[in-house]
Amino acid sequence: MVLIKCKVVIIHKPHIDSSPVSLSILQLLSRLLRSKNPDDLIAANRLIKNVVKQVEQRFSTTASVSSQLLQFFRWVARPQGGVVP
Repeated sequence: MVLIKCKVVIIHKPHIDSSPVSLSILQLLSRLLRSKNPDDLIAANRLIKNVVKQVEQRFSTTASVSSQLLQFFRWVARPQGGVVP
């Protein structure tokens, strides 16, 4: 019988932005929202929707990677011949 132990070492912690929106986008959005021009308000709405899509995509990617890591760790930790819970 061969017993294999696996140790996982995380060498680099990925950088996660505390703010998903850059300063330039926030400044542009602020200027557009202060405007009384209807076209600027439409542009602000479009900008907000784009930012929301980007944030959702980032969280989706992060969730996918987390799920894959969890599956891997469960696979490594499973008993010999056993089924993953």
